[in-house]
Formats: sequence, C-alpha cells, structure tokens
Amino acid sequence: YTALSYTWGDQDALDPIQVGYTTGISGLRPLRVTRNLHDILLHISEMQRREPLRGRWTGWWWIDALCIIQDDTNPEKDIQIKNMPSIYEFAADVVAWIGPGDPITDQAMRYIENRPSTLRHAAATGYANAHLASFEEDFREVALYLREIFRRTYWTRLWILQELALA
Repeated sequence: YTALSYTWGDQDALDPIQVGYTTGISGLRPLRVTRNLHDILLHISEMQRREPLRGRWTGWWWIDALCIIQDDTNPEKDIQIKNMPSIYEFAADVVAWIGPGDPITDQAMRYIENRPSTLRHAAATGYANAHLASFEEDFREVALYLREIFRRTYWTRLWILQELALA
C-alpha cells in the first residue's frame, strides 16, 4: 500500500466524494472530505488515468481521514492513531502531498527532478568547473523556488516529520 502524508486543511471547506466498491452489496457511499484531501484524490485519479502502469499511483492507499474512524467518542480511534507510526514505516511508498502546484512550485519540482542528473553529467564531463558561475546563478534562482515549497502549511504539521522519518 501507499500511505499519504498531507495536511487536512480547512475543516469547514468540505467536498463530496464517493467511497466503497462499485460492485457488490456495499455499493458507493457519499462522504465529505476537506478540500485538500479532495484535491489529492482528484490528482491520484488523474495520475491513474494518465499512467495506469506506474506503480506509485495504482494499488491500495492508506489515507488517515478515510482509514481511521473519525468519531472522537469511538474508543477504536485512539487504537488506530497509535498504529500510525507502523503504517508509515511499513508502507511500500509514502507520497507527500504539499498541495496543488502553482507556477513557482512547478518550477522547483522540475528543478528537483532534473538537477541531480544534470549535475552528475556536468561533473563527468568537466563542465561543472568551467561553468561554476552559471550553476551559482541557477542555485540562487532555484533557492527562491524551493523557499516557496517550504513555506507551504504542510511543513507546519507536527506529524509530518514523524511520517517522513518513518517512511
């Protein structure tokens, strides 16, 4: 399974989703989730359509708002919350959702995805020494983009460090 690390967001901004099986006696049931969770569920669905064979988006997902009983009066909730560290530790993959992209964060993610191979290639060909100034300029620009990623509310949530460390 893949575990989702995310922030719930505004508890008053709820959007409807359908949960359950499309066949069988249980059928689909309506459920209201926070806007942030709704956004990631739409993203997962879109990625499953776009990349049906890519493992990250297929299979089972563990999402706390859907997998943990949310009724504070139910004693089962405390037991489930105590199991959360092992959920993240034993997940095959953990996806960190910092929120929907925007032009700045999209640029930062492109840099993160492409830069390591670019730097390895540059070092192997001797390009890095000859063009160190251009790398320094790139870094200044990318530092601005990365700062925007780390300004997201995702990083202010106490559980985030635990989830990511256990992943």
